[in-house]
Amino acid sequence: MAEAATNDSEAGGPDEHPPEPSETRDPRPDEAPDRDELHGTDFEETKSDAVNSEARREPTDEREKVQQVNFNFHGPVDASSGHFGVVGVGGAPPKLIGKLSDTEVGAALRNYVPPRRYDDALSALATDHAVVLEGRRGSGKRAGAMSLLREVTDGPLVRLSPAAAVEELAQRVYEAGFGYLVIDRKDAGSAADTEFSWHAVRNRVRDSRAWLVVTTTDNCVDEGDSVVHVSWVQPELRELLTAWLGGEQPDRIAAIEQALAGEHTMTDLAAIGRRVAEDDDITTALKEFGLASRAQVRRWFDGEGDRTRRQLLEVTAMAFLGGCNERSFESLLARLEEMLADRVPVPSPPEEEAPPRADDVLPQRRHAMLAESGLLGVEQVMVHGVTGQVLDFRVGTYRRHVLAELWRRMDVTTFWDTVREWLHEIVGAGYSAVGLGHSESIAAGLAELARVAFDEVWTSYLKPWSEPTQSWAGATTAIYTLWSMCYDEDMAPVALRTAERWVYSGDSRKRWMATVAFSGALGSTYPIVATNRLWYLIRQSGQGDRTARWAMADLFALLAKSTEDAGIVLRVLETRWKTHGAVGGNTQLRTLAIATINEVVTAPGAGSGRSSLFRYVHAFPDKIPLAARLWAVVLCHRPCRRRVLECLLDGLYDLHRVSSQPQSVVRDLGAAFAEALPPDEHAPLIHDLAAVQARHIRRPAVGPAADRARVIDALVQILLSPLTSAILKREKADGTGVSDR
Repeated sequence: MAEAATNDSEAGGPDEHPPEPSETRDPRPDEAPDRDELHGTDFEETKSDAVNSEARREPTDEREKVQQVNFNFHGPVDASSGHFGVVGVGGAPPKLIGKLSDTEVGAALRNYVPPRRYDDALSALATDHAVVLEGRRGSGKRAGAMSLLREVTDGPLVRLSPAAAVEELAQRVYEAGFGYLVIDRKDAGSAADTEFSWHAVRNRVRDSRAWLVVTTTDNCVDEGDSVVHVSWVQPELRELLTAWLGGEQPDRIAAIEQALAGEHTMTDLAAIGRRVAEDDDITTALKEFGLASRAQVRRWFDGEGDRTRRQLLEVTAMAFLGGCNERSFESLLARLEEMLADRVPVPSPPEEEAPPRADDVLPQRRHAMLAESGLLGVEQVMVHGVTGQVLDFRVGTYRRHVLAELWRRMDVTTFWDTVREWLHEIVGAGYSAVGLGHSESIAAGLAELARVAFDEVWTSYLKPWSEPTQSWAGATTAIYTLWSMCYDEDMAPVALRTAERWVYSGDSRKRWMATVAFSGALGSTYPIVATNRLWYLIRQSGQGDRTARWAMADLFALLAKSTEDAGIVLRVLETRWKTHGAVGGNTQLRTLAIATINEVVTAPGAGSGRSSLFRYVHAFPDKIPLAARLWAVVLCHRPCRRRVLECLLDGLYDLHRVSSQPQSVVRDLGAAFAEALPPDEHAPLIHDLAAVQARHIRRPAVGPAADRARVIDALVQILLSPLTSAILKREKADGTGVSDR
């Protein structure tokens, strides 16, 4: 499996040329009223306050499906603003691969307390240059790995993919003095193969004079003698508090111990310890990091007497429908009650105990549900400029703790089987009035449930929704679940392994889901892995299926929105072009490389019609030569040329609208074009750009379109100036000149 992802074996292929780019495009800026408010926004787009009904309709073609899955999650709903992990976390999910910054390492190791077997692990690392830490999720293995590596090297620390096979670790290049981490790796393979491979890993790392620490939740049955496996258990809470606060505060330590009764991850404990050590009030620290929410939820479940059927179903429904309007919520809650009643009928009271009739009384269910002593509340929201309200938990982190308590208390055959049937019915409704808009919230709930019961989430939801017989809405909800898991550092590796399982499944439906998953939040969390897996899927799908190529373009657009990591996509594509683009190379792979570069170069920005590539070079001018080399590939390929030139013209105007000095970027880009393009392409490009410009740009006498045309004309002259100069220099060197032509 590992080889399948990286092997560039040759294969015969279809026609050399990729298909002509689609004529479908976003409206040009001159086809709509100018929007002056966009000046100076640094390519940021405005977001809808509520669900866009047009975006919610079921897509009708494959390109629209890929775009809409990303748009719904990152656009009008923006699930990234949900409560994942520590209270207040929002925005993009964390990047969990690549070089660690000194700030990140310093924060993880601040007031670090070594566990019992720390010295055993350090001794093994010092001897073998590699060690494996085994322990439950949240036991502090990540910080332990950083601490161990800092004991043996001052060099850079690099985080590798948790999906890396042992064989890949044995073959990769390690830099001398570097420390490498693989966090939460899942073991696979037979004991004999694993032992042999770990032996190769140890030798490779040691011979490279590098260092490697791998963490895993697996328990190795037969450790062998190649790489030492150390059982990792977090220190006792009193040890941690004593180290953080000093031994002279026994009363305070005892109070915190009481407040933190139960299991907590080292991440939460370390964060609280830092806050309390800075003289924060204990209650404030607990509230800030969501642990007070856990206690409140547990007290609600443990309230006097058993919670009623209605109360338990209310919090269950809210865990999967949070942020829902009253009508939708109450209708779906009633359906859940009905389904549970089919499995467990509501008992009727004996005749003699029947309450007196009260024909003129209706139960005030909403009033009871929103009581001050409960977990649910009403939140005011703005919907298309009008104030409305939605039902949700009073505190965002209640959702996580409610699901944990429900899983701990409720049985499968009656309760969780009913929940499964109910959620499948909602998702199966797809884009009908019932299913409209609930996929993201259901996915967020399943991501939280996965923290305590991933097997349930996999068996009851992800696996069935990945089957060919399921609806497109089911596949979408499964993808959203993986993306929601990416906002939790402990669950992101599980999401990655799930997507990789789909990649290598051999089933077209699962491969489609993996393709889209890597184009979104999972890709921004693991950009290197995502880019390589998408290239693998591009190769497997062939020339006729453009989905993986679109996904690569969408990943680039998403990364270009806020990070330098978009350069990973460009570098991988340049490498593939150098490998397959030479004359005499594999025709099919050369065609796929050109077609993929074409999609990326012409990709609009995430959530907008603006150029992703111009966004990227505007933010990172040092990457202009890299971008120009990829532009040159498709500019030299005639079937792609016209569409690329049209996007180039649109991108120049985009740059003008957001940059205070677009001339500088365009001047550098022109110089990079002159360097990247073959000399015999300079004159044809000048000619063709002028021809496309004449057809593509409307030129009225006055108005926004006229202003746009003048801006583009000026920037085109700057862009082409280095090409013109290069032509004149060659003519002068050849003894010819303008006067001779």
